[in-house]
Amino acid sequence: NKPHSRGLTLSPALIAPAVMIGLILLLTGLAAQHMNVALWYDEYRSLYNVGAGFMGPLTIGQILTRIATENAWQAPTYYLILDGWGNLVGWSEFATRALSLFFGLLTVCWIYRFGRDAFNLRVGVLAAITLGMSGFFVHFLHEMRAYTLIALLSIVMIDAYWRLVYRRAGWRSAVLFTGRGEARPSTHCLPGAAPGHPPCAHHSPPAA
Repeated sequence: NKPHSRGLTLSPALIAPAVMIGLILLLTGLAAQHMNVALWYDEYRSLYNVGAGFMGPLTIGQILTRIATENAWQAPTYYLILDGWGNLVGWSEFATRALSLFFGLLTVCWIYRFGRDAFNLRVGVLAAITLGMSGFFVHFLHEMRAYTLIALLSIVMIDAYWRLVYRRAGWRSAVLFTGRGEARPSTHCLPGAAPGHPPCAHHSPPAA
């Protein structure tokens, strides 16, 4: 009998990391093409809120006051992070937009992890690809706004809730769930529209 030749078979456990690495590199490349373009109005507002460059510097208290009094429909978490980030890496267009890219890539990795653990490896990969191929998501990877942070906090909270309910996870998941749940409404008004969190109630605009 002739020996049967077997083709090379790759297990999903080997394919999934390769796909994820390729996806991360692709998203980074797509975002990098727009990281140095001129800022637009909302991004200037982000810089103004934290007192970047000639508009500052501001203390944390002054940042909170500026947002509450001059940009009442915004919430402070993203801007406090942006302030620390800018002071660390600089205030160029590329440096400040890199924060949104960082949050976005973390979101892709986290949704992969959640899909893999809650369902299976294939679901994790498909979830990451579906998110990564969203035009809106790719656009906000290179915009100096809070949207990729909101996406990250959302999937972290969902993941922590699932682990608490179905995995009986310990105190770390409880801290993640509680902390991210409270951080979302302080990052943007829309997540705060859930029951118990009126939209930007702590930043209501002054009465006319």
